[in-house]
Amino acid sequence: MKKEKIKVVLCCFEKIPSDVIKEAKSIIEKKFNAEVKVVKGLFLPPTRVRKVEGVQQLLADSFLAPVAAQAGEDYGIGITVQDIYTPDTNFVFGLASPLLRSAIVSTYRLKAKGSVLFLRRIAKEIIHELGHAIYDLPHCKNPKCVMHFSNSVED
Repeated sequence: MKKEKIKVVLCCFEKIPSDVIKEAKSIIEKKFNAEVKVVKGLFLPPTRVRKVEGVQQLLADSFLAPVAAQAGEDYGIGITVQDIYTPDTNFVFGLASPLLRSAIVSTYRLKAKGSVLFLRRIAKEIIHELGHAIYDLPHCKNPKCVMHFSNSVED
């Protein structure tokens, strides 16, 4: 008996480059055996903003409810080019809520000199955050595990 595909809504906040959308959609389809719906051009949610070393950061939690609303009964993951944070961190690459069945990934700190490395970082972060959102996976102590907590892009 064939297992039914899960459904994931990919929410693109503001303008996300087409190669990033294509990579995100592909990685979700392949790694999660998912049917993916892409929603483009979403406005940034109302949120707390702070400046750290001259960089504007948006509260990561504020993205989760709008992503969940777009996803409805399905799972949702948002992508933003904005730098994001949680109250107890300097920044985060992403954040997930299994309860809301949603996650957010920021590409801001994943940038690399080559587009292949940049897209690979985005793919890893999407897998990590959906691991939390879909399967409620905890962080892993093994640095080679995709569920390992990352403090830097080198992790």
